[in-house]
Amino acid sequence: MTDLIGNKYGRWTVVSFSHFIGCKPFWLCKCECGIEKSVYQYRLLCGGSKSCGCYKREITSKTKKTHGLSKSKFYAAWNDMMMRCYNPRRERYKSYGGRGIKVCKRWHSFRNFVEDMYPSYKEGLSLERDNVNGMYKKSNCRWIPLDEQHYNKTNSRFVIIDGVSKTVPQWAKMYGLNKKAVYARLYSGWSDREAIFGKRK
Repeated sequence: MTDLIGNKYGRWTVVSFSHFIGCKPFWLCKCECGIEKSVYQYRLLCGGSKSCGCYKREITSKTKKTHGLSKSKFYAAWNDMMMRCYNPRRERYKSYGGRGIKVCKRWHSFRNFVEDMYPSYKEGLSLERDNVNGMYKKSNCRWIPLDEQHYNKTNSRFVIIDGVSKTVPQWAKMYGLNKKAVYARLYSGWSDREAIFGKRK
């Protein structure tokens, strides 16, 4: 029999072997919330049991808040995402749905969006994709401050210095520069390094 002690399965950590029922092995597991329980080995290995039930209760609690979120800025972020990807009458559609940007099928349900993104949401944050050409999905999205949203656009001008790539506004903010002056230097043919640090005399 394979020794599972110390292994983690979801929120379970295997503490010790518990007992057999017939030929079925059970292991004593401790959940992240502190509850201990004997769990059938097969359910651990196949993912049938991931916690004592606390995870499901947390998700149920969050989804019960769905109706209460319908007038919130969080809901507005989800609705705006859907509209700019699927409503041709929206002004921003051409920059999103019009060029093939989609929302993953899971997020077509607001409840699923709540489950994936509400735990990391805070007032004043904006939904942003890491890959601006990729779809809206959990692995490609995060919440960022509104004043950083303009950094990650399809038409952003990236400047690379010593292998580090940042947009012009990001470099300008880092070194206290006027971003319009940096853009002007680049358009005049200056190198990336010169645009940020100036030309050597």
